[in-house]
Amino acid sequence: MNEQQRQEVLAHVTHNLAFIPISADLYTELEAWSRRDGGSGGPGAVAAIADHQLWSFLERMDQGDLVPKASGRGYHWQDPNSLKVLELPHGSEVRTQYYGEWKTATVQNGVLMWEGKAYSSPSKLCNAMRGDTNNNAWKEFEVKRPSDQQFRRANFFRR
Repeated sequence: MNEQQRQEVLAHVTHNLAFIPISADLYTELEAWSRRDGGSGGPGAVAAIADHQLWSFLERMDQGDLVPKASGRGYHWQDPNSLKVLELPHGSEVRTQYYGEWKTATVQNGVLMWEGKAYSSPSKLCNAMRGDTNNNAWKEFEVKRPSDQQFRRANFFRR
């Protein structure tokens, strides 16, 4: 990056935020999408969607588009409808009961792991744990972070 490019970038950075121009049509679509199911909408919601999707993109590119990049920060589980986030630190457990059997996965360095396999999303993990059926992970999973005493329904954290 040459000095002129660096100055252009710095001109758009304020309080650790960068401003990226996007088309008005894309902004309108993202804003409308963020209001689905009672979401708040507005610039903050659009920024949250863009931030989450861009981080997800970079993580996928680091892992050949297979799984999120391993890191010490845990797994960032965001509800796309409400934009609420559930942070799952390293060592967190997620479990579901399927035909009377408890199946438990763990967060290991930012990756959801179950039976030696990495999963790119809670939804894909939940579907695999429940016989490759279509499920809503927010409703089927129970979560226990390292700081928690007991498991709680994942849906509890979306309130």
